[in-house]
Amino acid sequence: MFDFDELDELDPLEPKAEASTSQNVPEAEDLQKTTREEAEGRTIRQDEERKLREREEKLAGEEQERKSREEHERKIRQVEVKRLQEEQEKLAREEKERLAREMQDRTFREAHQGRSKEEPENTREDTNEGKELERTAKVQIKLRYKAQSWSHEFSVTTGSTILELKQRMTESAPEQAKWIDLLREGKPVADNEAICGEETFQFSFLGSQALEPNLFHLAASIDPRTF
Repeated sequence: MFDFDELDELDPLEPKAEASTSQNVPEAEDLQKTTREEAEGRTIRQDEERKLREREEKLAGEEQERKSREEHERKIRQVEVKRLQEEQEKLAREEKERLAREMQDRTFREAHQGRSKEEPENTREDTNEGKELERTAKVQIKLRYKAQSWSHEFSVTTGSTILELKQRMTESAPEQAKWIDLLREGKPVADNEAICGEETFQFSFLGSQALEPNLFHLAASIDPRTF
């Protein structure tokens, strides 16, 4: 036979079990909320760390670009300074050479003038023919054009001018005289400059470039004995 008294004693236990289950629900919700907040916080921290890394990388890149630009500008300044120094040195050399040439020319002229005052006009005498001979100097004229070159040597009286030499060179074609220039080390020599000793000049044509193809023909037309 079933004992109903035992059943009555068991009934009060059932409400207690339901109460225990209902208490566990809020705890689970709190745990889920905490986990979600932690995940959100972790995501926020990761975003902030990423942004910080990107900002640092950007600043590092800008700093590298700045250093590269400064290095490039420094090299440009060095090249410019070197170029200016080379130009100044070149100008100084040219000025030194110019002064040396002027000193040499002045020495020649002074030496010639001094000899002219100390010596009689007739410095040598030909006893056999009874003629008075003047002192002479050898002058070489050179003409160079592309792969060809000509040269001729003149004996001129010391003290003669460049103009007199040019007139002698154009005896057979005086109309060509205006196209002639004599150069010393690539620079024109003045017509009134005196020839005081042995010299070497470069022969040059002035004027239109159209004359250039006929350079040698014109040179030969001046005096066949010259070139």
